[in-house]
Amino acid sequence: MNLKSLKNFEDVATMLNVTKEELKDIIVYNKRKNYTEFEILKKNGSKRKIHKPSDSLMVIQIKLKNIIYENFSSHINAHGFVPEKDILTNAQIHIDRKYIINLDLENFFKNISYGRVSNMFIRYFKLNLKVAYTLANICCHPDGYLPQGAPTSPIVSNIIAKTMDKDLTSYVRKMPTARYSRYADDITLSSNLPFTSQIMEYKSELPVLSTHLTKIITDNGFIINNDKVRFQRYTEHQEVTGITVNKKLNVRRTYIRRIRAMLHSLEQNIDNLDIPIQKFKEQYPFRNKKYSDKIDMFKVLKGMITHVGHVKGSTDSVFIKLALRFNKLVVDISRTKIKPIKIVLSNNFYDDNVFIVDSGDNDIFYFDKKSNMLDTAYGQGTAFYLQGVGLITNYHVLEYVIDLIELGMNIIGKEYNIRYFKWNSYQVSYFAKIIYYDIEKDIVILEPENIDINNVGIIASNESIKKDDFVRLLGFPEYSYNDEIKITDGNIDRKVHYKKNIRYEISQNIFEGNSGGPVVNSKDEAVGIAVRGTSVPPQIIPIEEIKTLISEKEKK
Repeated sequence: MNLKSLKNFEDVATMLNVTKEELKDIIVYNKRKNYTEFEILKKNGSKRKIHKPSDSLMVIQIKLKNIIYENFSSHINAHGFVPEKDILTNAQIHIDRKYIINLDLENFFKNISYGRVSNMFIRYFKLNLKVAYTLANICCHPDGYLPQGAPTSPIVSNIIAKTMDKDLTSYVRKMPTARYSRYADDITLSSNLPFTSQIMEYKSELPVLSTHLTKIITDNGFIINNDKVRFQRYTEHQEVTGITVNKKLNVRRTYIRRIRAMLHSLEQNIDNLDIPIQKFKEQYPFRNKKYSDKIDMFKVLKGMITHVGHVKGSTDSVFIKLALRFNKLVVDISRTKIKPIKIVLSNNFYDDNVFIVDSGDNDIFYFDKKSNMLDTAYGQGTAFYLQGVGLITNYHVLEYVIDLIELGMNIIGKEYNIRYFKWNSYQVSYFAKIIYYDIEKDIVILEPENIDINNVGIIASNESIKKDDFVRLLGFPEYSYNDEIKITDGNIDRKVHYKKNIRYEISQNIFEGNSGGPVVNSKDEAVGIAVRGTSVPPQIIPIEEIKTLISEKEKK
């Protein structure tokens, strides 16, 4: 449905599948009966007011919300209330940054007035006054503001905040290495260089937000909550939207300890659950004490463990151990209404076809132009067997070795000189030789020694890649001794262009060491190769580029 086609009140009613009379009853005659108010406690002990719409208003707000989503694309740096984005995508932008600023927008929804909402419908969607006022009345509280609790409020707030997102993104780009993101009312800025006066000033030797940065936010109609501005250095705990981001996405240790304590309490009192349940109610965060009698300890615990898996990855050993303990409790206690947590254990197929590439003690020796014998090594990456083709990885994983080939250096030793191995048998080394490579595509194809590549490996998919396709990322990020393969599920975000090549952004994060790893579909067919990660949106090379590279090289 195209919002711009709406011309009058009747068009709005028709779009929402109600009569004119029904719509008028809801937003005009009964508007004072539309919301039920209640309060919940925030972490700091203050209260947040929630406005729950009536059933009739809720129905049309949900319909309107879905239609608006079809007609609007959020800013790339907005992560709250955006399909396929969440607190993780917001946090991963700021992984391993030396300096981070978190700030909060005060009364985010309530500061968006009826006038701003109606004006948004007029300016952004080019609607006439009557239609804009009708839609604004559907979205806003009778007292003239965007209510927290209405289904339409999140998407409307993102439209209104999009100009601020653009302004802040442009402003932050003026500072080298700086990044910006927003999750609802939480704004994060990060940099690998100390913040300049464009972003941060000092008053009485204390850091404060710069006047210009503050002005951009206030000029866009928002107010900074000065009590919630936090400056975080790399030497201390850094957190973005509740996720630890110092080196990789993680959860607080206290969060894990709390889960373990809850599991231990249940395990020790399996014959008398009243003891752990009562202890849980007493120790649960104070903002939920009012509802403690309605809270199911098992549901809360399952949600907490699932969150750990969401942040750390479904194959993370900490998550798996917690999930296994929880699942055992569910079976032992016969909690039939609580389903076990889904656990993805290492797949033998993946273990047999996905490898760690690392020179280890096997440096490459060569003679330079002056006949001096020198050596070089290559960093850790991931590689995989592609059936009928060879061992595949990224060019940048082996670039130092390829530089020697390009310079015509005399490499000493065996022809098959690139070492790779399985995570579960690291002591057994396999070797391969480079046969094709392309710097621009960032691909290397190697021939494994004594391996019949026609009978092993992951099969290349013949299906085209589409937005929202399920994809599974495999590899060995930041590999250390005996680390298992990491398996992370996600989706295709969008098609992009890198230099002259087509790439696809994925929802999973690609950490250092995962470069060269396969990305497979639900059939375990290879659709791409992991290539770029923490410094830019995570990207994969489509598997068709392998065929293109082979064709180009064979023509020569």
